[in-house]
Amino acid sequence: MTPADAQEPKLKNLTALEVWDLAVAAQEAGRLPEAERLYRTLQATRPTAATGLNLGLLLEDERQWSDAEAAYREALPADDPADQIIRRHLAFLLLRLGRYAEGWPFYEARMVKPGHNRKPPLSFPEWRASRWAPS
Repeated sequence: MTPADAQEPKLKNLTALEVWDLAVAAQEAGRLPEAERLYRTLQATRPTAATGLNLGLLLEDERQWSDAEAAYREALPADDPADQIIRRHLAFLLLRLGRYAEGWPFYEARMVKPGHNRKPPLSFPEWRASRWAPS
């Protein structure tokens, strides 16, 4: 048994909330490999959108782009595939990677987020990225 094993509580004896708290604390303390392992454990046993989002953000911080994309895509809830926060973060990642055709539709999720980022009323027709035909 390594010293790290002796100090770390056995995950099988913890609730999902306790593992979540450990993951967040590890991430905030900069112990990213530990936080990643804890988030992955949670996603494998009790997947939630929040855990997938945090895992995706952590993986982006580590520049693990394909793993972050997979975490976001897996975190999109089956019962609500339009989850605005996860869609927005997936959009940011895809746009950062230059995958514009995939990213822009996800980016539109920013306009349906409840609160201050709602789509403003426009006094003119909204542009829908159609091609402009010369007259």
